[in-house]
Order: sequence, then structure tokens, then C-alpha cells
Amino acid sequence: MTLAVQALAPLPAVPGVGLTCHVATWFWAAQEAQALGLCPVKPALTTLGNIGAMAAQPEILALTRSGNWNFGITPTTPTAGCVLLWPLGGTHSAVVTAANAITGYNQVVQFPAFIGNVGHTTGAPAQLAANQRVCVVISEATIVARAAALDL
Repeated sequence: MTLAVQALAPLPAVPGVGLTCHVATWFWAAQEAQALGLCPVKPALTTLGNIGAMAAQPEILALTRSGNWNFGITPTTPTAGCVLLWPLGGTHSAVVTAANAITGYNQVVQFPAFIGNVGHTTGAPAQLAANQRVCVVISEATIVARAAALDL
């Protein structure tokens, strides 16, 4: 599988673990790390519990970045499997799941069309809010390797 494929599956609910965008991104990266044999396979609820116990937002903000992306200049998505990160203000992360498809949780700031839906959603770059067209790109390899190192 790939991170893009992992992100197509909604997360299972775990009491006490908020399903935020960063939790979802880490979960999908951990699932991919496990599928690749980079760390031991764990039940999904164990992985979510491990992510719930870590500092998901600071960890994702600390990842090495591959560059910036401006949908105002390049209206299509980068490569499927990349993580898109909006690091300022209310931070947000999501995964490019296909050409022109961005999947994540709690995407209402980035995609106003999703107001009222904080769950698992997929939007197109054309749906991004005008002030949300610039983001940072994190490679699939970077986040999957970090998820493996954290043994999520």
C-alpha cells in the first residue's frame, strides 16, 4: 500500500483520543510503516492510543519539509502520498490521496464546503479557501520513517 491508499480509510473511534487532522495523518503514516515492515504491526486501537499519548502537532511541525506549495500558482496537487501542512494559525495536515484529492480530518478551515463535517473528508484544490492556498509539503518517506522510529 501507500500513504495515499491508507488515508482513504476513516479512522476507528477510540474513547479519549480526539480524531484531529494530525492524529489521522500520523495514524495513516504508522499504518504504512507497519505494512512496510518498518515497525511491528499493532492493532489499530493500540496505534491510535500511542498517537493520542504523543504530541502529534509538535511532532508533525518538526518534520523535515520538502518545500512549499502554492495552489494559486500550481492548481493541481503534488504527488499522491505527500502530506500537506498548513503550519500557521490553526495548523492542519492532510494527505494527497490522488490527483487533485486532499484527504484528512477537520478540514473546514481549508475547505469551507465542509463546514459542519469535521470527520473524514476529501476535497479538491479548487475548493480551498482563498487564504489557504499556500502550504508546506512533507514527503511520504519522511513521515513514514518518523512514524516507524516512534514505533506508533
